[in-house]
Parts: sequence; structure tokens; C-alpha cells
Amino acid sequence: MHTYRWSLGIYWLIFICIYVIIGIVINAPALAGNDIDARGMWEGASTSPRIFLLVIGIMLTPLSIAGFVANGVTRKYFIWGASGLIVVYSAISALIMTLGYPIEKWIYEYYDWEITLNNPHLFIDAS
Repeated sequence: MHTYRWSLGIYWLIFICIYVIIGIVINAPALAGNDIDARGMWEGASTSPRIFLLVIGIMLTPLSIAGFVANGVTRKYFIWGASGLIVVYSAISALIMTLGYPIEKWIYEYYDWEITLNNPHLFIDAS
């Protein structure tokens, strides 16, 4: 399952580069000094990692089980290993997504922008 490490790394590299480019393009007028509301990009970024993890989970068994069983790994141990891989991938993805919010906040504070939510959250008041 070591080949799946490359797919996760390449996916996150492409994902972060695309979101940085989208953020620069959308906030280009604000970078030029015009007075506009900057939009937070990371708020809507969670859909793609979920779909990626779903696809990896679906494709893991049909693409890999034959090779592992042919090399003497039982189906039981393959399922345990595949489950562990998905748990580790989910934890890594959750960590990267969680780290994205403070990084985005730091960037917005650096430029003195106010983050505008694209979809206001339901629970904005604790009372």
C-alpha cells in the first residue's frame, strides 16, 4: 500500500496549489489595494478531500486485493490494513484542513482584510 502514499501527497500538492491560485485570482482587486470585501477560500474547501477519500476507499479493494492475496496476505488482514490506511489518510486530511484555517486567517490579518463567509453559519450567537 506504499503506492497510495504518492497519490495522497500529489493530491494535496495539487489541491493546495489550486486553492492558492483561486484565492489570489478572487482576491486580486484587494491585493491591488482596492476597497473590496475579501472572501475566505478555505470555508468551501472540504468537499474535494471527502470525495478523494471516498474514491480511494472504493478503489482500494478492487485494485489491490488480488495482488495482496496472491502474495499470501489473507483477506482479513487486507481489510484490517485497508481500514488502517483509510483512518490514517482521514487523520492526515483532517489535520491539513484544520491547519488551513489559521493559515488563511494569518494571511487575511496580514493584509488587514476582514474574512467574509460565503455561507453564514447557523450558530453565530451562543445565547
